[in-house]
Amino acid sequence: MRTLFLLMLPSVAFAFDSANENLEFEASQELFRGEDAAAYFPSADSTLAIKFSADTRTEVQLNMAATSQLNWPDAMGHTLAGKTTGGSGQYIVESTLAAEIHVNAFGQVIDVPIWTEAFSWTAYHVFDGLLLPEDAVNVAWLTMPGDAHFFQVDTELELAEGIMLTFGLDGSPTGFAKVTGESIVANGETATVSGSTMALGMNDVNRGDYMVDALWNGQVTSTSGVELVPYVRVDLDSLGSVQIPLYTFDWTLGTDDQPIVSRVVEVEHAIPAIDTFTVLDLGDVDVGDVAEREFDIDNLGEMTLTGSATVQGDAVFDVLDRSFSANADGTTSVTVSFEPTDEGDFEGTLILRSNDPAQPTVEVPVIGTAVAVIPDTPEVDPGAGDEFSRIRGCGCSSTTAITGAPTVAFTLGLMGLLGLRRRD
Repeated sequence: MRTLFLLMLPSVAFAFDSANENLEFEASQELFRGEDAAAYFPSADSTLAIKFSADTRTEVQLNMAATSQLNWPDAMGHTLAGKTTGGSGQYIVESTLAAEIHVNAFGQVIDVPIWTEAFSWTAYHVFDGLLLPEDAVNVAWLTMPGDAHFFQVDTELELAEGIMLTFGLDGSPTGFAKVTGESIVANGETATVSGSTMALGMNDVNRGDYMVDALWNGQVTSTSGVELVPYVRVDLDSLGSVQIPLYTFDWTLGTDDQPIVSRVVEVEHAIPAIDTFTVLDLGDVDVGDVAEREFDIDNLGEMTLTGSATVQGDAVFDVLDRSFSANADGTTSVTVSFEPTDEGDFEGTLILRSNDPAQPTVEVPVIGTAVAVIPDTPEVDPGAGDEFSRIRGCGCSSTTAITGAPTVAFTLGLMGLLGLRRRD
């Protein structure tokens, strides 16, 4: 009957997920390291020219938020997904710009410094996901809007009373950084799309947690430049001010292409870990009696342990609890019964199926011994009944020949009785 009941139980497809854990990839890459740029107006071969020079350092910094999740039991699957607007980038440009008078005459080349100044600009950009090749958003553009980072340098010259002549330079940074993701690697496994599931290895020993080491790989390409607009401004006390831009020069300082890799992020997932008896011994039980014992199931993990219990083997065993649950670092129990109908040794198997990823099924041997019942023998009262009822036997064999002392005594007695009768 118990077997029929088990067959009628619904089939459960065990699939379990860990709680989501948040993580953040942090990556940075320097560009244009040790590179200087220079430009001449009208040209370096001119007898008299203006030389612009720039010493530029660019850095791209990324922060990308993601969620990590485990699922099992077929394998330890790991899903890493980027968050909407969870990515942010900074494009940092530091430049030292200088202007010099370049003289190339009479076999002599002379540069006379007239101006130098250091600048620092930062552009921000927010994007979705992890910029992986197969994602909907797979490129982040970090651009430097010139109108938002304007600088101006000028030199005043008084021509006459009330007349001021100013030579100046309007400038703004230009350029961009293009960031693309290539892959994420978790515990040695690679994915190229956010939200895909990677099959990771199962731990040989389950201690109640599972560690994931992840990193992000990408590429950054940057072009850096400055837009320069020289101008002349005339200030007249009586007429006001007139500024005349001379020309616009888009000065590309250089292009650089570098890999960008995040720091390794460690994520600890709490998972359940089952621990129970190796053998369940229900001991000796009289035939016809029922013995019930509770057996503990410990959860060594930090995630709730859930599962089901069944018994296979000899029908004398049964489990009274079809399911169990133990909180993190907690204990629960199941009750196993032993009801023998015949004497002898019996064996069965308690099967525990749970959400422990390392041991989804635990089989525990169950043993017990059925002992035959010995009926009680009633005690006889010596004073009860007639005197013949107390005699249970003569101590002789019914098949023995009439020989020996008892037979002689009987014969002599009989002959004496006959002799008495003859004398009468």
